[in-house]
Amino acid sequence: MRGWPKISVRASCSAFSALLALLLCTGCRRGERPIEHVEVLVRTGIGVDRDQAPKDRDVEAWAKRSAAQIPRYEVRSAASGEIPWQLRVGVQVMAGPAARPDDAGVVDPGKVYREVIATADLFALARDPKSGDKPRHHGEATIGENFAVSESFEGLTQRVVAQAIKDVETGLLIDEASDAEVLRQLQSGDRRARSRAVEAVRDRKLRGGGDALIKILSDDDEEPELVMKAIGALVALKETRGVGPMIDSARRRPSIYLGQIIFGVAEIGGKEAEAYLFTVASGHPDPEMRSSAERALSELQRRRDAERPKGEAP
Repeated sequence: MRGWPKISVRASCSAFSALLALLLCTGCRRGERPIEHVEVLVRTGIGVDRDQAPKDRDVEAWAKRSAAQIPRYEVRSAASGEIPWQLRVGVQVMAGPAARPDDAGVVDPGKVYREVIATADLFALARDPKSGDKPRHHGEATIGENFAVSESFEGLTQRVVAQAIKDVETGLLIDEASDAEVLRQLQSGDRRARSRAVEAVRDRKLRGGGDALIKILSDDDEEPELVMKAIGALVALKETRGVGPMIDSARRRPSIYLGQIIFGVAEIGGKEAEAYLFTVASGHPDPEMRSSAERALSELQRRRDAERPKGEAP
């Protein structure tokens, strides 16, 4: 059974609303992209009988209602000349004994911990005649809470499906935003918009995102997933200024980050990276981390030597 993260769903903040307004004011009409098919798959996991889970038809109705709120999309058949889209929603429901205290700090044996995971994929069913691409946008969400045994999964599932589709919307808005707007969204107070902006900076290799990525990495209160994405984006940018903050972060954060940071500083390279990898390889208490650092250092040095001009002394 999973570690049962408790994630609450919050409304999008004004910064993300501003992005939405900006993109809507470009003249795009709601409904110009038809979502012709909505496909739903509900799975039951640990501790749940199939008859306790929401029905596929109900999840489909909730998904269609949420999809109708996506700007520029409409659930309808495609007209002649239009590219049809499909929305695919997957839901998994699980339950188990309430191993964690409730908000009052009490573990109630009469309650269970219930979790619903939803993924949503919105994708074109034909290639765009201009770009030749088949665009795809992915979203996901998880909600887990303590509930009385008699509580149904319906409320949880409605919320998590709506949030997964909202994540799809956030992703497509970021994907279609200008480089300047993507860089602005790195400062967004909306968690999902900021996360998607980090991915866009990585994919587009936007050099202007370095400072914001380092700020995310240096914030001890930032979510682990976003920190990992920021490290990946700094590596993609070959941002040498990120090496020092990565090393500082490794000293302050749990060891789960260390493998990613070893890889990151090795990929970016430089004298500071070499010195750090040598230190970890020589004296880290975890033999696996020492081995990882040794391999990373060896690869960094091999790459450095291969890039050195012929005849230049080491």
